[in-house]
Amino acid sequence: GNIDGKLGQDESALAKYDQALSTAKTAHDRIRVYESIRDFYSSRGQMGMAIDQVQLLWAEQEKSMAPITAKIMKLEDLPLFVRAGQGQSAFEVLTTIEEGLSPPLKELAHLGYLEIYIEVEDPINAATALANLRKAIDSYQWERLRDEAWVREGEIEEIRGNYNAAIRCYEEALSLKPTYYKVHRKMGRCYRLLGQDDKAVAALGKMIKIYPNDPKSHYELALVYYETGKRSKATEYLNKALDWWKNADPGYKPAQKALTTLAEWKSSIG
Repeated sequence: GNIDGKLGQDESALAKYDQALSTAKTAHDRIRVYESIRDFYSSRGQMGMAIDQVQLLWAEQEKSMAPITAKIMKLEDLPLFVRAGQGQSAFEVLTTIEEGLSPPLKELAHLGYLEIYIEVEDPINAATALANLRKAIDSYQWERLRDEAWVREGEIEEIRGNYNAAIRCYEEALSLKPTYYKVHRKMGRCYRLLGQDDKAVAALGKMIKIYPNDPKSHYELALVYYETGKRSKATEYLNKALDWWKNADPGYKPAQKALTTLAEWKSSIG
C-alpha cells in the first residue's frame, strides 16, 4: 500500500491497507498499517481522516504496549491535531501525557510543547521548550533526540526569518542523521527565500529523489521556477502539488496557499 500511496495510486493504496488490516495477525502489524494510513491522509492534507487513524492507532497502542510507552508514542502525532485545526485538543492530550509520566521521562513533554508551538508559529514559547528539551538531552544522554532538536531550532529560526541560521541548524541535523531527508525540503525553502535559486533547486531535488511526489517540495520548486522566469515549469510543479492535495480539507494551509498562488499567477497573466 505504501508504494502505491507514494505513486499517487490512491484507490489501490487504500484497498491494500484494508487488506493488510484484515490479515494483520499481531498488534504490531495493525499499528504499522494505521501509521501508514495516517501518513497517507496527512500527506494529502486530509487531516480529519488522518486524525481518525491516529485515534485507532492510539487505541491499538494502549492495548498492546506498556502504558508509559503508549503515552510517549502519542507525542509524535500532536502536530497533526494543530494542522487539523484542533490545537486545543493537542494541548489537552499533551497535558494528560505529561501528568502520566514520571521523571526523567516527564521531560519528554518538552518535545511535545516544542512541536505544537512551532506548528502554531510561536517562536518564543518554542524556544523555551527547546532549551528545556536540550537540558534533558544533555542530562540523560538522549542522543537520539539531538538531531531532532537541531531541526526544531532551524524551524524556529525560519519562523523568525533567519534563513541562514536555519540552514546551519539543518546542516547540523544532517551531520547527525544523513537519512533525515525531509530536512532537504526545509533547506530548499530557506535557499529560495534567500534568493539562492540554484541551491534551492539542488536541495529540493534531493528530496524529490527520495519522495518523487512530495507536494510541499513541488510547491517550493514551483515558486523557485516562477521567480526565475520559468513559468511553464512553475505551473507544471504547482499543478502537481494541487493534484496531490485535490481532496485536502478546506482549512489545510499548504493547499490554501497553493490555490492562492495559482489564482495570483492567473490574474498576473490575465
